[in-house]
Amino acid sequence: MAKKTSREPRPHEGHRQRMRERMAEVGPGAMTECELMEILLYYSIPRVDTAGVAAALIDHFGCLESVLLASPDELRSVAKLSSGTESFFALMQHLLSRSLYLSARLFFSDPRFLEVYLPSQFRGFGKEHLLIFYLDKSGRLLSRQCIVGDGGSAQFLLDPIVDTATHLEAASVLLAHNHPNGTLEPSEEDRMSTEKVRLTLQMHGVKLLEHYIIAEETCRPMLKNAAFL
Repeated sequence: MAKKTSREPRPHEGHRQRMRERMAEVGPGAMTECELMEILLYYSIPRVDTAGVAAALIDHFGCLESVLLASPDELRSVAKLSSGTESFFALMQHLLSRSLYLSARLFFSDPRFLEVYLPSQFRGFGKEHLLIFYLDKSGRLLSRQCIVGDGGSAQFLLDPIVDTATHLEAASVLLAHNHPNGTLEPSEEDRMSTEKVRLTLQMHGVKLLEHYIIAEETCRPMLKNAAFL
């Protein structure tokens, strides 16, 4: 009579279901970008732990949005993905692009809209992130970029901002970054970086429309308040 063998333990058994249940309980906004990327990959990568791939993609591209907007070649340089997963990313990219196109109809020069819209874009971010919005003469969105902070703060990469603004022929740029510590007060680095960006863009005929600090579902403009500068 054959001896019965016990089933090998599976450390990840039930992990996907637990992740889905957690998202249903706390909502996507309370989860990290790596966790959201991991869950998103469930729909194109069956029965395999996707946490490692998700972490590699977020680490390389900086944020979830940048992963979804990456080209197939850029994705392949980070992780080996199946043709099915590449098709899935292509679909997500198309849907995101259509969403951004619809957002382009909104007027970003309306402070009432920004007070609601901007805090929603930073939910779930544990690190500082910098969002850069490029606008046309009517205040409509042309494009946006996301830069994730290295450690405690988001870095102002001046050259890419100026290059993108001139390439898009943007009339103005709007900046927003979050303070995970919950304070709306700008640091000295915030003030210096904002003034440097403002003056450099001005030299290229582009106006820095505003720079918002986001903390705990609230946003505060830096340029509007003279005490900030």
